[in-house]
Parts: sequence; C-alpha cells; structure tokens
Amino acid sequence: MKQREYWQERIIDWEKACYDQASSESLPFIERLANLFRGTVRYRRQLGLTILAHKPRQRVLEVGCGSGAFALILLNENVAQHVVGVDISTAAIQVANEKASEHRMGDRVSFLASDLENLDFAALGQFDYVVGLGLTPYLTDREFARLFHAVGGASFLFDVHRKGFNFINVAHAFFRVVKGHPFYRLFHKREIDAMLAGFGVTGYQWGSERGVDYIYRESAGEHDCSPPGNRE
Repeated sequence: MKQREYWQERIIDWEKACYDQASSESLPFIERLANLFRGTVRYRRQLGLTILAHKPRQRVLEVGCGSGAFALILLNENVAQHVVGVDISTAAIQVANEKASEHRMGDRVSFLASDLENLDFAALGQFDYVVGLGLTPYLTDREFARLFHAVGGASFLFDVHRKGFNFINVAHAFFRVVKGHPFYRLFHKREIDAMLAGFGVTGYQWGSERGVDYIYRESAGEHDCSPPGNRE
C-alpha cells in the first residue's frame, strides 16, 4: 500500500485520535494506548507556532497540512498573512476547505491535494516560510530532494524522528506494524546533515524540545529568531 492510499481516509481519524480528547473513550484500544505516548505529536503545533511567531510571516507553505488545523491557527494568531496547505489526502483537503469556509478565511488560505513528487512548486509562487510537522518520516529520497530544492532561500521548520533504541521508538515501531504503515523513516542527525549538504542547504540549525527534534532556518536578511529549546 502506498502513502496516498494509506492516509486518504485515515488522516482524519488519526487527527481526531491525537487532538480530540473528548472522543478518546470511543477509540479502539490500540489508539487509546498510542495516545499515552503522543505528547510530542501534540506539542509540535505549539512549538511550530512559537517559532513562527517570532516574526510576522507573509506567505507560509505548510507541507503535510492534514485537515488544515495548524494553517488556521497561524492565521487566527496573525502569525501569517496567507497560508498554502498541501496534503496527500484529498479527504483531508476537503475538510480543510470546509474549515476555511466556516471560519471565513477562504481569502487568506488555499489548500491543495498532492504528493511532493508531483507537486508543481513553481505554480504556488514564492514563500518566505516553509513548514512541515510530522512530514519527514514519510518522504522518499526523491521527495526530500524536490522539497529542499523548492525551499530555496526561504526560512523553514521541519521536525525529524531520530533513530535510537528507546521505549518510545520501540512502541512506535510496534504501532506501525499493527496499523500497517507502508513507509516510515527514522534518521540519525548525521544522515539529515549529509542529505541537506547534498542538496546545498546551509545555514540551518538543530533544536530539541520536549521530545521534538527539528531543523530550522531563518533566511539571510531576517532577524535572529532563535526558537526555544536546546540547540545542538
């Protein structure tokens, strides 16, 4: 099974399981068990908001936007003036568009269903910030290359699931087997560094906070917006 087929409908249920605590009692046992270890997943949005809020952003591209919740948070908090969200799931994009219409933000946000391999980055225009939360484990080498070549000189933020033998990684591996994930990658720091060096990406930093490891860059000419957390 490919990523598109896997996430087409599951992404909506996954988001509800992660973020809608009111419905947690109705979840299957495996999801209720997984929720005990999803603190880092839930914290990603707050971390992303904190980092981006250091400076107003004009146009933000969110890759792997799901049903649009984080994009709307950026707009509601006036962190971004306009957001374009892209996700592999057409079902998620339909929900995202419904949310945008419901909140009367259709003139400030656009949602598009596409995988990265076929995404026409040139047609999307210029962005001063590119963000992807929970995205990198699902990217092939080709998709990584397309993404970072498209990023160009923009600022960016991506979290990374790092390799290591620990309880969380073992539990997550068990969960992926049970759920039948088609593809998921963990990385050593040196692997990400080598990959980005091959793409000619420079000027980025590593950060880690509350279990979330991430890479970020503020483009040349912008203010120093060092995010919270421990730097490496």
